[in-house]
Amino acid sequence: MENRPKVVMVGLGYIGLPTAALIASKGLQVIGVDVSKKVVDTLNKGQIHIVEPDLDGLVHHVVKKGYLKAATQSVEADVYLIAVPTPFKEYSDPCSTSSKKHPSFSLAPLRWCFLFRYSL
Repeated sequence: MENRPKVVMVGLGYIGLPTAALIASKGLQVIGVDVSKKVVDTLNKGQIHIVEPDLDGLVHHVVKKGYLKAATQSVEADVYLIAVPTPFKEYSDPCSTSSKKHPSFSLAPLRWCFLFRYSL
């Protein structure tokens, strides 16, 4: 059996959920982490909480296959991706000490830092 990396996606909104679903569609195990229990429960039913064309079918498929699961707590993984709203000025360098004060960083023990930055 091929040894594939386990991926944790912190933040399951408009950036994190589609990214997690696409990665899972390639056969990798993805754990999506979100602070909202409602979001986690919805995703674990194979449903989505956002409006994104065709995403519902993909999420349903990867959840049914067991490639995507959601949780409110992180697990140990090979790769951690973080996709949360981040104020640019306050957390200007995503891997700096001040950035790691963002609440999402407590969800993943960082070995590598990949931050998808967006503003609302």
